[in-house]
Amino acid sequence: MITGLGSNFADAFAPPVPVARVQVVTEDLGVVFRDFLVLDASESYDPDPDGFVTEFNWTVYYNDSRVGGGETAHYQTGKKVRAGLEGINPVPGEAVLIDLKVTDDTGMVAKLSQISGNISVPASQNFNPPVSLRASYEAGKITVWVNDTAGRPVEGVVVNFVCIHNDNSSNPVKLAQSSATVEGGGSGSEGSRSEGSRSEGSGHAVVTQEEGSGGGTVRVLSGNLPYVDVRVEKLEHSKKSQSLYSAK
Repeated sequence: MITGLGSNFADAFAPPVPVARVQVVTEDLGVVFRDFLVLDASESYDPDPDGFVTEFNWTVYYNDSRVGGGETAHYQTGKKVRAGLEGINPVPGEAVLIDLKVTDDTGMVAKLSQISGNISVPASQNFNPPVSLRASYEAGKITVWVNDTAGRPVEGVVVNFVCIHNDNSSNPVKLAQSSATVEGGGSGSEGSRSEGSRSEGSGHAVVTQEEGSGGGTVRVLSGNLPYVDVRVEKLEHSKKSQSLYSAK
């Protein structure tokens, strides 16, 4: 009889069952495409008669490139939610792990990681793509910044420099390099960090004019990002700070 009562108790008070669906969705931001995750626990259920699930808690684990690759957790609640990955910075190429914890009306809890394991999604830089480009000129140097949707510097972005106007055709604008790759958490260099292009702190690249360069206008471009037109001065005569911004 005790065994029978025990079986009835187990049948009547079984823990809830977490069922998670994860979808990668791409949205058009106008200048770039961005990926985000839709986390859906709608199929989770409570096997108890008349029982129901009361809470849905999601945990997204990722290795954060901002803290040397250390593991970080991002938390959200809800039956179906959009994962707010715009504010995180997973290491590109490494997996993002997703766990779901559900609670039923009796307070019993079950976690996906303890039943079938976490859901794994490959990390993608498209969670936080580059969306803005800024540039300024001062004392023979063009400084460029590229930032993602969270306002952080983006590495690995190629920036190009094209002279679109020379004040004097016989003395054109001369730059040390015509392109740069942003590296090292947003600081960048042209080519293999050659002379004339160097990083100065995190988040920007610096390109210099060559000696004897004339004045004019340089267009700074990177992919589909709105370009920036920068006014540069004849190197021998002007060291004043100037910048001009122009979007498509």
